[in-house]
Amino acid sequence: MRLQRALVIGLLLALAACGGGGGGGGGASPVGGGGSPTDGGDGGGGAPGGGDGDGDSPGDGGDGGGDTPGDGGGGEAPDPTASRAEIVFPGTRSAATAPTVTVRGIAADSEGVANVTVNGVPAVVIPAATAASRRPRVAKAALAEGAVEWSVEINLAAGENEVTVAVEDGTGELTENVASSTISYVEVPSTFELDTSSHRLVGRSFTLTPTGYVQHLVQHDYITGEQKIFDSLRGSPTGTCFRPAEDQFLYLNARELGVRELRMYDFGTREDQVLFEIPSEVLDAGPGFAPWFYTEQLKCDSDHTSAYLLLNYVLEPVDDEPISGFAKSRVIEIPLDGVGIDTLTETDTLAAEPWIATDMALAPQTLVAQQDYRGDPKPLSSISLLDGARDDLTPGLGVAGLALAPVLDLDRVYVATFEGVDEVDLTVPEKRNISEVEANHPLTFSQSRSIGFDPANNRVLVGDDDLEAVIAIDLTTGERTPLVARNVGDGTPLIVPRAFALTADGLRTYVADDGGNAPARLFEIDLATGNRTEVGHISTAITELVTGFALDEAAGRAYVSGHNVVIAVDLETGSHETLFTIAATDLESISDILLDAQSGRLFIADSIVDGIYALDLVTRDLEVVSQAASRGTGPTFDTAMSMARIGTSNELYVAGQASERITRVDLETGNREELAHNCPTTFGTLTQVLYDEGRDELLISGDRLLSYDLASGQCTQLPRRVHTLQMRITPADQMIGVWFRALLQIDRETGEVVIISK
Repeated sequence: MRLQRALVIGLLLALAACGGGGGGGGGASPVGGGGSPTDGGDGGGGAPGGGDGDGDSPGDGGDGGGDTPGDGGGGEAPDPTASRAEIVFPGTRSAATAPTVTVRGIAADSEGVANVTVNGVPAVVIPAATAASRRPRVAKAALAEGAVEWSVEINLAAGENEVTVAVEDGTGELTENVASSTISYVEVPSTFELDTSSHRLVGRSFTLTPTGYVQHLVQHDYITGEQKIFDSLRGSPTGTCFRPAEDQFLYLNARELGVRELRMYDFGTREDQVLFEIPSEVLDAGPGFAPWFYTEQLKCDSDHTSAYLLLNYVLEPVDDEPISGFAKSRVIEIPLDGVGIDTLTETDTLAAEPWIATDMALAPQTLVAQQDYRGDPKPLSSISLLDGARDDLTPGLGVAGLALAPVLDLDRVYVATFEGVDEVDLTVPEKRNISEVEANHPLTFSQSRSIGFDPANNRVLVGDDDLEAVIAIDLTTGERTPLVARNVGDGTPLIVPRAFALTADGLRTYVADDGGNAPARLFEIDLATGNRTEVGHISTAITELVTGFALDEAAGRAYVSGHNVVIAVDLETGSHETLFTIAATDLESISDILLDAQSGRLFIADSIVDGIYALDLVTRDLEVVSQAASRGTGPTFDTAMSMARIGTSNELYVAGQASERITRVDLETGNREELAHNCPTTFGTLTQVLYDEGRDELLISGDRLLSYDLASGQCTQLPRRVHTLQMRITPADQMIGVWFRALLQIDRETGEVVIISK
């Protein structure tokens, strides 16, 4: 089977130039006739094996109409001697998470390949023989004689980046625009300060690097879309604010427990300096309170010569009792010359209903504060900047939200909530939601961190961490529009996509999303565009976390498991039925499922009773496959979390989370044996084991990502930047993973990630 697959792909490579009209200006691919990297040698650049001439669906032939992505435009077949190239990473359309990206691919020419450039930058070229020695199974199938692998790191500009590949052959002839893709790049300051006089957002964004996330200061012009990216701040800022006229970004740096210094970053000079340390006696909550504090909101602007700091404190824990919430709030006035730092106002802890503030914003003569959200919403407070006197700003009207923006000259306060934006009219007072949307709207707020009023455009801007976006809301219509976002594709957003499966052609994926606080859903995602289509609501059956997913593409069914249930979903209608529940069985917590279509059964892993079971999909009978003291010999799995099968063989591999080991199971006998390996490090807390047929290896995901070659027994640690919830491998040898709110493509060689649906 593997030999046949290799011969087929090799034949497609040799005949690549005969595939008809390519999928646009990208030219022919080394593994097909134009279109996407997974296109076959049909006339339209659709899925391998097409070519019927209709062109109505992916994989159909070149009807000349180009009705679907990858369809050909008719015309003459490309010259078989012409240069060919394919971009392997990133895919056709993606969003980068950093200002640079390593682009990798394959190129070929009958005269040999001398050089490859990407956007004019020379790439490192590796001959086929060298590539084959690094990954023999894939390289022999995917690289024709004389072909090369290439890679190059390129810089990205803010916005859309067209990536084009040029190939120089052995005679010196240069062919431009042989392959192309589009990569968008933007830094998203979801926690921002709004400077309307210069129409800019200023805030922090997070860039994914080889060593993890790094925060940068970002200035975003919301008229032109132009961005300036500044340096990282010292330490982990606990409170920030911006003085636009001075171009100064102020922030608190936590030197140690209970010690804060105020620092200033100058946008003009890019210098970062300490202004002064906040006196410890001003920060200390006093006897009976824990020595740490929360909330740490810093507010300042160019109209005030002081900054204001909101702190919240909890009571000193007694006998390990859980913390029951904030017990004291304090607002500190910080003159920017460092002289006279003192408390402006604080909670009277003896009051019948103590005042607790969880959020505040600075206005010309006052601070506007939102009170503790626990229980019924409470009125907004005003805090005088002269003497700290507090008054109810909305007497009799409770207001609760995630962030607020006062516009007191218009007698308005805008509050970001989970439901949208509340406009609070202070003259009545009353509030109304000015931006209601359905629960599955792509721009439903989840973790709003900031909000600002933009009077020139009659809108408010809301920054949401979970969406990783700044959303503009029209105050007249309530319409929501992404202003700054890393979105890819259309449709209902992913929230917590825990498990998924790829179609056989590698062009689409089905993703089970448990939604967190939202309903569980099943999505179909086009990998070329990132577009998401809801297949069905599965929330009536999956009421907690999604734990497993399996796809039976031939039968048009998908199987989804939660901790206590397995359901089958009809992919055409979206309807589902319950196949199995753990009630009246010995099972306690389903952790993974795996389809055995040939035998009409579903393997089920249970992490608590620590066994592998088989569910007959016709009779619904359940039998033990392997479990200590029940069936088979060998060690226990010790928290079986994930399963991988070697094709249709009797070899099953199980990742044991607590044992930190991989166990091989003989499906005929149920016998278990620990996988012997020479991995350079331990697995750590295991989350997934995956079989990669193209490389004949196990991918083992735990505290680190490892590949285990089943033929040689060699184990290699792979670079990784994101600990995905689950991974899969496409037929084109691309790594796909799910992460919170996003579907990612992962580069095996560098660990870099790009977003392909979000």
